[in-house]
Amino acid sequence: MCFYWHLLLKTIEMDNAQFIFFTNYGSNKARSLLQVSDKASMCFYWHLLDLSVRIKGVVRKADSALSDKYWRTRPKASKLSAIVSEQSQPIASKTELERKYMAMEQTYQDTQSEHVPRPLEWGGFTLTAEEIEFWNGHKYRFHDRSIFKKQNDKWRVVRLQP
Repeated sequence: MCFYWHLLLKTIEMDNAQFIFFTNYGSNKARSLLQVSDKASMCFYWHLLDLSVRIKGVVRKADSALSDKYWRTRPKASKLSAIVSEQSQPIASKTELERKYMAMEQTYQDTQSEHVPRPLEWGGFTLTAEEIEFWNGHKYRFHDRSIFKKQNDKWRVVRLQP
């Protein structure tokens, strides 16, 4: 089965071709990555530039240190929102979620943002690229396509026909 999820890409580590994002480990997105397959793809499309980049690779749960490091950069309100949201789970109303948030806001009202603890069910994932394809659209479907494939720790580039 193929899954499609929206995510906010937070970091690209060029040295090791890692793409890093964060989520609730109980979300549908995280469960599909942890339980179904360690392979995933990302695709970025820029309509105005007629350009896309597709990345395929292996996904792993990030270590706690990386998750903690990013957590510390988040605004307090975003931290509290992440704590109260049981991501992907049903909720009766938006009002109920807002009530949960306000209660959490009261709990941490005298707490500096850096002292709001990261919940264990929230953290990062890394997608380590094995393949990166660049696509640039042109008239009459005469698109430029190049694919970079990692083999034996070296990147090999192949030009593809449109």
